[in-house]
Amino acid sequence: MSNLLVRSMASKDLSKMHKAFLAAFSDYPLRFDFTKKEFYKKFVEKLNINFGLSPAAFHGGDIVAFIFTSLACYDGRLTAYNGGTGVVPDFRGQRLTSKLYTFVLPLLKQQNVSQCILEVLTTNHRALRVYEAIGFEKARYFNCFKLPSTPGIKGALMSGIEIAPCTQPDWDLFASFNDIDTSFLDSQSLLQNNVTNEIIITAKHSDVTVGYTVYQPNGRISRIGVDQKYRQRGIGSALISYAFRDCAGRALTVINVNRENKSITRFLTGLGFVNEIDQYELKLML
Repeated sequence: MSNLLVRSMASKDLSKMHKAFLAAFSDYPLRFDFTKKEFYKKFVEKLNINFGLSPAAFHGGDIVAFIFTSLACYDGRLTAYNGGTGVVPDFRGQRLTSKLYTFVLPLLKQQNVSQCILEVLTTNHRALRVYEAIGFEKARYFNCFKLPSTPGIKGALMSGIEIAPCTQPDWDLFASFNDIDTSFLDSQSLLQNNVTNEIIITAKHSDVTVGYTVYQPNGRISRIGVDQKYRQRGIGSALISYAFRDCAGRALTVINVNRENKSITRFLTGLGFVNEIDQYELKLML
């Protein structure tokens, strides 16, 4: 369609972005019905959208296709993360995603970005074909989990463990408790940027931090880790139980767990988490 305008988005486009997002994902397998406030928290605050590097196609003043881009260091490289791509149903079949990447890739290279990252459902074969045609390749396989009911606790909590809110997180210490690096969305830089919307809980033994979890009030667990010397002692289960109670019984979710991380998978499934969907992490080197 010749009367489409492709340009970078700006903060003044937020209402149009919200409207386009709801339209683009109205028939998606997962339900996305964010209010404008929830949309702002998820994409502007949590994702930290870089508007100048987020392209959109406009028709008659409305956004009909978009890419929400976040910029941060990931895996040691300056990375452009695609935190959301959508095309309004009436405008599909026009290769708009490819056209948006044609527009934005030169801008990313000007910013010395060395790679582009995104996730896509393993069952979304159409999107996979689109991204692979652009040049993306599969990098990692992620599992996404949901706990719909009270966590099943196995084993007693080690004596002397105190679990309480944390106001001064030691991010480097927390990172040392992780077996495998997290996905972009839960990387340290994004968590620190969104810390006002995250709840941080630590487990301490003799005033030494031996475990932690970071989560949002809606039940989305961003990170959880326990010092290897203190595992199998009920600490991880206690942290999850604390989050479940604090989130008023909302279903807890843990997304983008690297399939290679067998220990966290065993831990989550042992508590009753169900692997509901899977995603590929796709990568495009620039």
